[in-house]
Amino acid sequence: MELQKKWILGILILTCLTAAVLILTIPQPVDSSLKSLDSIDKEITRSLTQYKTIDPLVRVSSITVDSIFTRKHYHITVNRDFPVTAFHASLALPLQEKKVTVSGKRNFPERSMHLRFIYGTKVVRTLEIHPTL
Repeated sequence: MELQKKWILGILILTCLTAAVLILTIPQPVDSSLKSLDSIDKEITRSLTQYKTIDPLVRVSSITVDSIFTRKHYHITVNRDFPVTAFHASLALPLQEKKVTVSGKRNFPERSMHLRFIYGTKVVRTLEIHPTL
């Protein structure tokens, strides 16, 4: 009987040590959700800088959605050879970590693109890209 108690105690200590090691070594989930809509604006600015878009060709306006929410709308004029799809991807990937979906619609033959930035069920930003003629 005394031997069984020692075995049970040994197994109990071993499982407690294993649980402690697991708790200390497994990384805790990081809350990467969107903290502020400004982080979307920063990502748009970063991507525009990356693709060397000239500032005067970027216009930002506000659209009143309802009495408590105003959405920013970006209107960007770019060169005809601007890589619109690559620009869309460069925006979508980092924002995906923050649970922001970037959906796009390409218009032909104008070669323009309209992007919607969706957080939850709300469109929080819109962006239009128009190539020069």
